[in-house]
Amino acid sequence: MQRHIILSGFMGSGKSTVGRILSRRLSLPFHDVDDVIEKQTGMKIMDIFSQHSEAYFRELETRVLRDILATPPSVIATGGGTLMEPENLTLSKQQGVLFYLSASAKTLHERVRHSQHRPLVKKHSSLEAFARLLEARIPFYKKCDYIIDADNMSPDEVATYIQEILTP
Repeated sequence: MQRHIILSGFMGSGKSTVGRILSRRLSLPFHDVDDVIEKQTGMKIMDIFSQHSEAYFRELETRVLRDILATPPSVIATGGGTLMEPENLTLSKQQGVLFYLSASAKTLHERVRHSQHRPLVKKHSSLEAFARLLEARIPFYKKCDYIIDADNMSPDEVATYIQEILTP
């Protein structure tokens, strides 16, 4: 594998879980962009949003993604809004193979609705508001190289499917 494997999708789509599985199976480093931001800033994502702003967080996200993409090939789990920034989409497509882990708003909402560490869950707590946020992001996700309907797949199944795609 000469390029990064980049996992994108809405919160709750399984990016981090699938990323860890792929990392282990392929013996590649794993980077979760949100985790790297938290480690570098010493702050939780929720606190960055509340003490600074979403725009500030997005700037950090772009910088961290750029730094990760400059390293040898790895598996990367992006944040749910990472691809909304054109630079992030361009860099990701240039440096890696980009996968969108798709799932229905209902499934995603069910997975994350009780999460205390996701700032946008708090802001978009109803299923309707959550679905509107997802719909706004889908056009960006659809620019990925591959779209995987992960709604009824386990993380292991998603990882296996990605491996099959990557194997010539």
